[in-house]
Amino acid sequence: MAKLKVWKFFSVWMVLVLVVGLGVGLAPAKPVVAIGGPSTIEVSQPVQLTGEAHYERGQSIVYDGVNYWLFYGRSASCTQPYATGNPDINDYVVYYKKAATVAGLTAATPTLVSGVPHNSNGYLGETGASYFGGEVWAFATIDVGGANADIYGWWTADGGTTWNEVEPIITGLSDGQAHHDEIAFNCELWVVEGSGNFTTMHSATPKTGGWSTPLSVGALTGGLVHFFVDGTDLYLVINSDSMNYIYKYNPTAVAWDLVDSNAPPNKYDPTLFKVDSTYVFAQAPWDGTKQYILAWSGATLDANFFDTGYNMVTEGAYGSNPWVDMWPIGFTDQNGDSYLFFTSERNPSNPSSEIVGNIWYLKYDWDVTRDHYTYIQEAVNAVSVGRYH
Repeated sequence: MAKLKVWKFFSVWMVLVLVVGLGVGLAPAKPVVAIGGPSTIEVSQPVQLTGEAHYERGQSIVYDGVNYWLFYGRSASCTQPYATGNPDINDYVVYYKKAATVAGLTAATPTLVSGVPHNSNGYLGETGASYFGGEVWAFATIDVGGANADIYGWWTADGGTTWNEVEPIITGLSDGQAHHDEIAFNCELWVVEGSGNFTTMHSATPKTGGWSTPLSVGALTGGLVHFFVDGTDLYLVINSDSMNYIYKYNPTAVAWDLVDSNAPPNKYDPTLFKVDSTYVFAQAPWDGTKQYILAWSGATLDANFFDTGYNMVTEGAYGSNPWVDMWPIGFTDQNGDSYLFFTSERNPSNPSSEIVGNIWYLKYDWDVTRDHYTYIQEAVNAVSVGRYH
């Protein structure tokens, strides 16, 4: 009987430690908890980076050797989540936060990319960022009226005090296919855009032009896209027509070679990055009731990459409410720590309801080959009703 009382006390104490240690807003040094059962669910707290009353999304991040810069779009009008409002509008303005650490971005001051004539009417709030030529660059597609959008770039050499606009890099992109991404690679700035088919361009002198001839990337019709640099290799990941694609740039043939593809239903928002030595392809499917994030992982990028199947990163819904987790991007800081940044409508004080969109991140402190959940209560409930992914 004495042993039973001791065990009950120990069990209750452990539950309190887990719940308190993983309370919303707290950041334990190693916030990973395994809850037993037919399968193991790992729990780590997401970190909220923005919290303005208007919808914020479309994040990108870059490091300039001193500071981490987080860029994102803020809607001028939308103050509601998807369940009651419409964030899919073209009235976003680009903001940034910067800090000496990724964790420091939470408390950093949101600052407008100011002094440039075309930082308004951003297409869906989607941004890009790069550190090129010793300067921080930000990018956005701007709705110029009618059915067209143009890609603009802005750069700063004085820490964000002064921004300089580069006239449209690409013009005449149709709304609905004006997704884009930018990256510095091989001493050039690279841009990918979707205007029916995806094309890429690059320039060593982006301030003054000198862009290469657009190079087609497959025969794809719209979708989202992201670059990824792995050492001396440049990759593109695209989701188009419910297909995932991984392409690798072939400098000899001046072409994009297909590495692997698969056809999962309703998958969107692809990104490719590395966690230590493991490649991770993450994206956010929409199944008609909720949006969430899942990820494939593997030691090599080859024609068998997608064969291993995926793991859940966020569940994206709780009860009957759709938690919209979308537009993930991966990033590894100078300490070798990897993060998944994403836009989410999660409510940190009430997991059963939505709020307006904000930028969040999850630190990759769990095994990328296993499932992951973001709230301890969700994991506890999942165990109690036998819900496993």
